[in-house]
Amino acid sequence: MGKKIMGILLWSLVLVCMVSIFMLSHQPAIRSSKLSKEVTSQVIDVVARVTDTPIENKVNLINQMNHYVRKMAHATIYFTLTILCFLAFQTMDANKIPRNFWTSIGICLFYAISDEMHQYFVVGRGAQVRDVCIDLIGGLIGGLLILFLTLVWKRLINFK
Repeated sequence: MGKKIMGILLWSLVLVCMVSIFMLSHQPAIRSSKLSKEVTSQVIDVVARVTDTPIENKVNLINQMNHYVRKMAHATIYFTLTILCFLAFQTMDANKIPRNFWTSIGICLFYAISDEMHQYFVVGRGAQVRDVCIDLIGGLIGGLLILFLTLVWKRLINFK
């Protein structure tokens, strides 16, 4: 696949990721909570099946785990966003690895802050600095992972 087509594809995925974040953040609190509890219920079901563990009092377990599933979703989507941004920047200039890394982290942080500001105006939702920190941590982990993989890949290519 050509570099230009790959760049268009990656930037399109960055946009899809950002729109997904916006749409999830735009849900009123009641709808957002319902969705996350449904996801939490499915996660509990999968874990119970995989570990062959019976579930007792699933409603209480959902209520206990829901907070952690929500925060993990924050970190995961910003992990993904940062990786996509880095890869998209790499299609533009693969020799600017540190710049591409820090620019991707900056976009992640800026979008996390703007997302929390957006939530401030959504019914029943609010802006939380803690969520920005969780988003940034997810972005940093994603960024460091893709940075490490990129450097290893470059070293392997140059090794030959």
